[in-house]
Amino acid sequence: MASAILGTLPLGLGVALNPVAIVAGILILRTARPRLNGLVFTAGWMLGLVLLVALSTRLVQLPMRGARGALLNLPAIIWAAIGAIVLLASARAWRGRPLPGEEPDPPRWLRAIDRSEPGRVFGIGLFLAIVSLRNLALLAAAGGAIGQADLGPLGLTIAAAVFIAISSVGILVPLLVRLFGGEGADARLAHWSAWLNRNVSAITGGVLGMLGAYLLVRGLMGVF
Repeated sequence: MASAILGTLPLGLGVALNPVAIVAGILILRTARPRLNGLVFTAGWMLGLVLLVALSTRLVQLPMRGARGALLNLPAIIWAAIGAIVLLASARAWRGRPLPGEEPDPPRWLRAIDRSEPGRVFGIGLFLAIVSLRNLALLAAAGGAIGQADLGPLGLTIAAAVFIAISSVGILVPLLVRLFGGEGADARLAHWSAWLNRNVSAITGGVLGMLGAYLLVRGLMGVF
């Protein structure tokens, strides 16, 4: 179990360091009902991660055989393919970074968050967790690592829970700051949000580049 947890640690950090999700979480924490909306948003995010990890783990556990009957090294192939996809996403994000001195506009849906009710906030958290190529790739790789570890039901549950907790650090930290940060919490969150919005493309490109290289190398080592 320890090897499965350690193997998914970089993937969990990659999911957690998602500037768009963090900015969305911060904006939600600055709405009229910050505590309720923050908790609801976190619940939606974590539910999305649970669904994807459970699905990918189950798929990896299904036996798949090649034409000659030899068991394919599916997890290694998945890791290599996902690594290549993540590297392409990294290059795209890096090319999209703003010019020096240019202030990027946040997406329209981010600007509409302040008018969202708890039900919609829950949907935003679920949407950001599931409808993301970045998350789909990293969660598929994590599910492969967990599913390959030959763990029992309890071990699988613990490994998946640890991974989901790590993957949620990026939105949990602002929530904890808002809940326990006192009078300066709102100003601190506003500063973080502005900084992340200015550097979202560079952060995304850098994080995805490192993760893509890690996944590709690990997958190729397993194949060859």
